[in-house]
Amino acid sequence: MKKSMIQARKVEKGIAATEYLIILLVVAVSAIALFMRYGQTVRDKITAAGTDVTTNVNNQDVNYQGGFN
Repeated sequence: MKKSMIQARKVEKGIAATEYLIILLVVAVSAIALFMRYGQTVRDKITAAGTDVTTNVNNQDVNYQGGFN
């Protein structure tokens, strides 16, 4: 009886590990699919935002009068 309970616990641990692995695979496949679908769009938006920041910083450098108020 005791051996069968120990074996049942081992099986349950194996099942839990398998479930976590399946969840991990689903998340990974979903992330890859989303990156393939929207990756270029996100990359373009990040590049545009970086360009805007650079432009604004450069414009502030030109308009800088020195000193603190």
